[in-house]
Amino acid sequence: MRIRTTEEMIQQTRIIMSSMLALTEKKSADYGVECWQALGLKSVFTDINRKYWRLKNLIWHGNPAKVSDENIEDTLLDLANHCLQGLLLLKDDPVTENLKKAKKRTGEEHE
Repeated sequence: MRIRTTEEMIQQTRIIMSSMLALTEKKSADYGVECWQALGLKSVFTDINRKYWRLKNLIWHGNPAKVSDENIEDTLLDLANHCLQGLLLLKDDPVTENLKKAKKRTGEEHE
């Protein structure tokens, strides 16, 4: 499907976001929220990095997926959800807040 208008883009985005929310609900029921909170942003970065390499293998190298229930679309949805988890952590992460304060004190905040 080729998106031709802003309205179509917004409509399709809503559909994708609904899929993301459904996936988050299922995975949270299986894993809980502690699994991505345990190590903070490092945990989320690890998940994002893993999904990056999976996409690279599927797209750049054209390697067929061995895990049949995780295609490119599923991997992109997972990646988007991991990015959202990172944003959630930024809202409530004392380490991130301390880094921001330290950068502000040293004048590095705009780098």
